[in-house]
Amino acid sequence: MTDIQGLAFLLISQIVIVAVWVIMTLSDLRRAQRSMASRLSGLEEEKIRMARLNFAGIDSLCTTAYEWDGHRRAREMMDRTARDVIAPFRPEGCSVPALDDFFTRFSIEVFPPGMVSAFTPSEIMLARYLCAGFSTKSLCYLLGISEDALYVRKSRLRSKIIRTLPMGRFPAVLSRLSLLPSGKTLSGCLPAPSHEA
Repeated sequence: MTDIQGLAFLLISQIVIVAVWVIMTLSDLRRAQRSMASRLSGLEEEKIRMARLNFAGIDSLCTTAYEWDGHRRAREMMDRTARDVIAPFRPEGCSVPALDDFFTRFSIEVFPPGMVSAFTPSEIMLARYLCAGFSTKSLCYLLGISEDALYVRKSRLRSKIIRTLPMGRFPAVLSRLSLLPSGKTLSGCLPAPSHEA
């Protein structure tokens, strides 16, 4: 019996050692995963910042064109060169090839992977414009719509993002697209809780 007890003790101690090693390894892996996620998040934000810098000139031209559109001096203010610069950023259907190429080339995802199919091409196009940092006036000019119409489209997109994306994912997307209402916290965007008896 003592040999059996000795073997049992040896077996149990080896199991405990392996279990401790597995737990420590899992802990190290979790730490490494959190570190990688943090680095990837930082890289993604850097790509967004670069996108906004890349499109700042277009945004400025669009704002000027919008403010002067319809005035007699508009033709003087916006020469052919400026219009040629803006032209590639006008939508063709529900797509903007210059914007699409940029997002594809730099692998910038506006929505989390696997969630893109929940959005229409028009919503994806608007999200890409917003992610690139285009101003309200620039978007009105490029899309040929009023500020009120753009507000409605942005509000609908915000609502759909909140309804569609998981709770842990939509805050980052709303922030990236600058769709958090000014002066409001994230809780101000959440749907009201249902009070069912």
